[in-house]
Amino acid sequence: MPTDIPLMSLYEYAGYLAGDARPERPICLLAAKPRGAAGITLIELMVVVAILSILVLIALPAYQSYTIRAKVSEGLVMIDQVKTAVTDAYMSNNHWPADNSSAGVSPADSGWTKYIAELRVVDGSVEVEFAIGGIVGETIIFEPTFGGGIVDWDCSLGTLPSYYRPVNCRIPLP
Repeated sequence: MPTDIPLMSLYEYAGYLAGDARPERPICLLAAKPRGAAGITLIELMVVVAILSILVLIALPAYQSYTIRAKVSEGLVMIDQVKTAVTDAYMSNNHWPADNSSAGVSPADSGWTKYIAELRVVDGSVEVEFAIGGIVGETIIFEPTFGGGIVDWDCSLGTLPSYYRPVNCRIPLP
């Protein structure tokens, strides 16, 4: 359709529907865009930027918390080996090992994983100090108890915030 032909107004279209003579201009009910108006306006762009900013403000802390929890979980996989060694030492000697060497595990600062700064055995308890950005120096302590031929591990001790701990190690709310 040529753009130099003016379009019919709604008033003219209403007259056409009422039975007036056939209009000389083409019928178009869509609002025509003014000439030279293309693209998006500054207001539309600002609204999009504001919405994206809000989404980033919500998503970024959640993602950071998720990555720290994943690194804590990866570091805690190494703890199972130490807990097994502590349990074996208890079953063999009938008392909890005093330190890493009496438990038969590597020294505390021997670079267990890139997420664990130190792993210490202290009187049967396994203390883990993390080297993860955001929680550097925080600890979780696995405390053993023996009963009925089974060693049970309580991991609700230490300074690691509850929301970074595995579910079974979270500190119960008062």
